[in-house]
Amino acid sequence: MIPAHQELESVQLVQESTSPPTAAACFEKAEALLQQYCDSDKTDGGLLLQAKHLASRALAVAQDDDHVSLCASELVLCDVARLSHADWRQVEGMYERLLAKYPADAATRHNLALLYLDWNPAKAVPQFVMAGRLAPQKARHEIGLARAYLKLHEYGLAGAAVERAKKIEPENPHIKPLHEEVRRRGWAPVF
Repeated sequence: MIPAHQELESVQLVQESTSPPTAAACFEKAEALLQQYCDSDKTDGGLLLQAKHLASRALAVAQDDDHVSLCASELVLCDVARLSHADWRQVEGMYERLLAKYPADAATRHNLALLYLDWNPAKAVPQFVMAGRLAPQKARHEIGLARAYLKLHEYGLAGAAVERAKKIEPENPHIKPLHEEVRRRGWAPVF
C-alpha cells in the first residue's frame, strides 16, 4: 500500500506533467530552437517550424497582461519569418507592428536591424543605436552597429562601435574577429 502523502505527490506530478505549458515555457523553448538553428548550418527548417508552432502556442496561452510573453512570442514569429527568408517587406511590417505595441523593446529593434543589415544597412544603424540605448549592457547591439558601419564603409565608426562592445563584454567571442576585420579595412584605434 502506498502512503497517502506519496500518492498525493504522484497525483500532483501527473497533473503538472499533463497541464498545458505556460506561455513563458513555450517561448523559451522556441527561442532555444531559434538559437540552435542559428548555431547550425541553417538547413534544418524543421527547427524553424517547431519554433513557430511553440511561439503560436505561447500566444494562445498567454494572459493579456503578460506583456513579456506576448512580446517575446511575437518576436519569435518575426524572427522565424526573417530566418525563413520570407519577403523582407512583409517581415519588416511584422517587426514594425510589434514595435508599435512595444516601442521600448531592445530585442525587437535589434532583430529588425538584423533584417536591415542584409537589405539596407543605413536603416540598420538607427535601430542598433536605439537598441543600445534601451539595453546598454548588451554588446550585441554595438557589434551589430559595427557590422552595419562596415557595410557602409564607415570604418572609423565601425571601429568605435567595436571598442564600445569590448568595454561592455570584453570576453564576447564575436568581438575579436570583428575587430580584426575593421583593422584589415584600415581602421586603427586612436589613443
